[in-house]
Amino acid sequence: MTAYIVRAQPMGRQDVGGTCNFCYVDGSATGADAQIKSGGGALKGIFVSTAASTPKLTFYDAVAGTATILLDEFVPTAATMYKLPNIAFGTGCYVVVGGTVKFTVFFN
Repeated sequence: MTAYIVRAQPMGRQDVGGTCNFCYVDGSATGADAQIKSGGGALKGIFVSTAASTPKLTFYDAVAGTATILLDEFVPTAATMYKLPNIAFGTGCYVVVGGTVKFTVFFN
């Protein structure tokens, strides 16, 4: 199935160039993957609202497919916020989803 990214919104202030100082993307997927952001940035956190059917998330520094692993495959728990230590990416942020997971990714 396809991942459904429903919004990417700036949080906090924006700079003159219009890029996000702090952004988020909501995702809902069943066994799918999705591009979170193209270009450089930093992965700040993930909130998982629901997780079922052997849920898994893996994050890559890529715009499609798999490449350098940012955050290796893990089994997320529903109703959990995962704070991350600003994991930098250069090419983009791409997530591969296993099972059924509804999540929000925080990045800049």
